[in-house]
Amino acid sequence: MVNGRRMAIGVVFGIPLVALLVAAGALFWASLGWTDADLGRAEVFDLDRSAPEATHSIKVMTWNIGFGGGSKGGPTDRHPGAEVRQNLGSIASAIKAAKSDVVLLQEVDRPSSRTGGIDQLEFLMKQTGLTHACFTATWKNNYVPFPYFPISGHIGPVVSGQAVLSRFPIAECRRVPLPQPSTNKWWYNRFFLHRAVLHAILRVGNAASEGGLVDVMNVHLEAFSNDNRIQQASILVDYVKEIGAARPLVLGGDFNSIPPYSVKTKGFVDEEIDFSGDDTVERIQRIPGLREVIIDETPGLPPTVFDTYPAERPSRRLDYIFHRGFVGSILTRVPRNATFSDHLPVVTELLF
Repeated sequence: MVNGRRMAIGVVFGIPLVALLVAAGALFWASLGWTDADLGRAEVFDLDRSAPEATHSIKVMTWNIGFGGGSKGGPTDRHPGAEVRQNLGSIASAIKAAKSDVVLLQEVDRPSSRTGGIDQLEFLMKQTGLTHACFTATWKNNYVPFPYFPISGHIGPVVSGQAVLSRFPIAECRRVPLPQPSTNKWWYNRFFLHRAVLHAILRVGNAASEGGLVDVMNVHLEAFSNDNRIQQASILVDYVKEIGAARPLVLGGDFNSIPPYSVKTKGFVDEEIDFSGDDTVERIQRIPGLREVIIDETPGLPPTVFDTYPAERPSRRLDYIFHRGFVGSILTRVPRNATFSDHLPVVTELLF
């Protein structure tokens, strides 16, 4: 009788323990996908090895394309492949209409469950005719079990990151890792983004530098932690100073920070975020020789003309293009009809 009672107690406690171990094992497997090698990996793609004609300027665009989810898409949403292809097609058409030579893209999904398994980098390279590219992952998990319910709404397997599309061949591409928010729980960071600076070195030809090379850096800084974003910006500043000013530099992307002239820093109807005390943009502006195509070179227009987020009713600017080693910029604009993502693009032409 005693043995039977012990067996019953063992069963009562054993089943939950096994279930707990199975659940823990499943979560550990789901959090995998990212490796230490990914921290330094940037992939280069070439669909065309012919050299483009020499140029005296380059047309640059930066655009957070929101993984092809459209103007209302969020990172935890799922979208059918047909919808994603339609959005990507519109994005490609806007890139071609701007006659862009170099495009800095953020939130680009490689085959991922939430976006119909489409390789967005391959799709955009083919549709835009920009035959050179490099890519680095910032989010890579075997399975993301969020949102929690229903299970059919899970993000699932995901690979996403930043890309540079170029008309010019890519001589080299580097990944500069940025830290995750230290305030996040350790287990949360296993499913969180590993942000980075994507540094491409382009062979432009007659650029005003030795060998005709131009540095292009694509940035996507932390969105919800001012302290972490400032930490990342400091790393970016140190890196730019370290490479020196021997070559022209383009530095752009989604900085998730508002300009220093902004009057409104919180109370946005679309998002609970407070930019008070955030000096991200000012830190980057202090890099010697660096200029921003709107803050420094587009006088006389109301700043709201250049707001980029949210796309359908912009209330603030989060996206920037800085440069160094160029004569200046012309034709800078934010196309207000390019509402195919939750961000609007910034477009400019840089003169050698």
